[in-house]
Amino acid sequence: MSEFEISIDEWLARIHGDPIEQATLAQIELRHGGRSLTQLEDRLARTNRPFANLSAYDLAIWLAGNWWRLRWEPERQGVEWRMAHSLAAIGGGYVWPVVTMASDGEQIRLQVRPTRGEEWEPIRYLDSWDLSLPAVDFETALDSFVEIVLARLAGFRISATHLHQLWEELRAERLDPDLISVRRLEALLGFDAGTAPDPLIDELLLDAQREGRTAVDEVVAGFAGNAPAVLRQVDDGLERHGTRLQNENVKALAARRDTWKFAGLPWQRAARAARVARQLWHMDGRPVPNAELVGLVGANTTLITDEKVERVPMGAARRMSGDGETWNAILRSHPETGRRFELCRLIADGLLAPDDERLMPVTKAYTSRQKFQRSFAQEFLCPFDALVEKLGAPSPENPPEDDDIDDAAQYFNVSTRVIEATLANHGILPHF
Repeated sequence: MSEFEISIDEWLARIHGDPIEQATLAQIELRHGGRSLTQLEDRLARTNRPFANLSAYDLAIWLAGNWWRLRWEPERQGVEWRMAHSLAAIGGGYVWPVVTMASDGEQIRLQVRPTRGEEWEPIRYLDSWDLSLPAVDFETALDSFVEIVLARLAGFRISATHLHQLWEELRAERLDPDLISVRRLEALLGFDAGTAPDPLIDELLLDAQREGRTAVDEVVAGFAGNAPAVLRQVDDGLERHGTRLQNENVKALAARRDTWKFAGLPWQRAARAARVARQLWHMDGRPVPNAELVGLVGANTTLITDEKVERVPMGAARRMSGDGETWNAILRSHPETGRRFELCRLIADGLLAPDDERLMPVTKAYTSRQKFQRSFAQEFLCPFDALVEKLGAPSPENPPEDDDIDDAAQYFNVSTRVIEATLANHGILPHF
């Protein structure tokens, strides 16, 4: 049973408004793991309660209308993105909770924040939470809530509403594999369902046939509407300046994926995969020299140390043969530490990329695949246990000094940001 639910505690009577409004005023509560995410202060009643009196119909319309974007679009900046991802955007005269939803393709991250409680607002939401849940649980919760609202409307003999139309169309789309691909692309581009320009979608679908569907999804997640141009630039960069890499060691590591594929969230699986890699390649907890790192992929150290940087929007590798034994790769980062990190991200993507796909992209997107890459590179180049030993067992109460972080970064030949992120992920430093 899903830990996340959008529930109706009670249906409420309403005198004013149209028949739909009168039928669907409700005490609505969002819960996860038995805990309310909508705890609020009712200023008029001078009490706290776990539910809000809201329009169930308006919420159902918003969820159905934004379903594809909620399910697939990663976190981005901007008002337009928040309008499709934050309950606070629903409006309609109600004070909605500030609950923002962002997808990494595998998990849905819920960010719950308190409201400021303006003087004119009768309620103030109280809690602050960050949590992730499997996308399938998110889908189940949304489906269940909309069906409850539709059943309520049926009980009042109300039919043929905008919600009925939206839900019927959405259910049909979710059963059509071809439409699923299109709707997912639209969502990753930041478009509402059915509104992306046809030429853009057609071009990306052709790219997906050449490079791989999931690879193109990753590029779109990272670059949205600029994805076709990015793919052309990367293709040109690989043709002109790509470096030939050998995949033998990566394939040997991939053969052990059973040791990490059930290890939890993407970053947890990646950290486990990095530890398996270090064990397989006899590295223990020591720093990885440049020569040893490039040797894993049969390259020269100039791949990392060359100061000449190619002007490409992202790092990438492309499988050059049907068996994937060789790659053609290009790195985007300029500093040596960045190129080391980027190369490790490509190694990580070699563990994830479907065997029948050619392109392996490295982007800034917040997808599960990019999270895996970053976490693998972080743990592989700077193992947490070795870092803790180097820093003298730091803790939240006794965090490392800036000089200690700089020394550790030089020792492991990574950026200070990698050190800080590693410590933040383990609760020793605050997230930045």
